[in-house]
Amino acid sequence: MTEAGKLVAAAEDAQRCEDERNYVARSLMDSLAELGFWVQQFPAEQASADATIRATRSDGRELTVSVPLNGSLRWTAEGFPLELATGSDGQPVRGCRELAEQIEAVKGCLERHGVGTGELLWNGKDPDRASKTAKRLPVSNVHTVQRTRRVSTS
Repeated sequence: MTEAGKLVAAAEDAQRCEDERNYVARSLMDSLAELGFWVQQFPAEQASADATIRATRSDGRELTVSVPLNGSLRWTAEGFPLELATGSDGQPVRGCRELAEQIEAVKGCLERHGVGTGELLWNGKDPDRASKTAKRLPVSNVHTVQRTRRVSTS
């Protein structure tokens, strides 16, 4: 492949990633609005940076979602009650049932928009509740959902 061909291929790939991120962000905003959130989007400052979506409920609880060019959605929550329980190994585990249910509802809406998501993970999740292929998060107050976009070929 020529140097010009490599540049064109790289530009096309970058545009595809940007288009996909924009689709996921729009779908996420629509999904959050369907669930009664007031939604704001903060576009990425640079092409390689994450787009950020902030959604607030009437009770003041807030979700902030980072949408990267590639990879997992990263969720940060404010105002949701944190629960501490004992895991199957006897160690304390953190979580929030209400927050997990809210994110699962958003994931269901995203599925209807054609955006597939993976398992919801957080640092401190009971390992027996995580799938065997799940990856642990390094940051304790951030939740992640892997995403893929399904495209119809018909």
